[in-house]
Amino acid sequence: MTRSCGDCTMCCKVLAVAAMNKPLLTWCPQCQIGKGCAIYATRPAECAEFACLWLLDETMPAELQPNKVKFVTYPHRDGYLVIDCDPQAKGVHLDKKFLPIFARLAAALEPNGGFVLICYGAQVFAMTPRAVFDLGKTRGTHAIRTYVDPATKTIGRITAEPVA
Repeated sequence: MTRSCGDCTMCCKVLAVAAMNKPLLTWCPQCQIGKGCAIYATRPAECAEFACLWLLDETMPAELQPNKVKFVTYPHRDGYLVIDCDPQAKGVHLDKKFLPIFARLAAALEPNGGFVLICYGAQVFAMTPRAVFDLGKTRGTHAIRTYVDPATKTIGRITAEPVA
């Protein structure tokens, strides 16, 4: 990884940090906005281990650096891609500038059962190369389920089901 965060601190706002009891969509009290972490050397493991897709994938255009677009993109352990958005980015999943990029990411993930999950706090949208599914305010309370069309081997539907 040759890129660095530079002046980007967007993950310090949009992501939750359990070790610090920091909820989604609030600035971390240790964040020096536009500069970095005040406790960088001793930050929690979940912060130290986190890397967004912009850092991991140098083919991501420079203009998609999270602080510039107001969203953070990262791979989820279950094989899909998460886009966590700052409330200022409301509607980014329908933005003509980003929609083709998100669709290409979804197309690359689909053969392995992946898709793109776009989150505005609790509000969740799931995206395949062909459709956007509004899953409602289901973050943290529902499990994501995909339905594959046996004829085309593509994701035909995505739903959010309550966790028991």
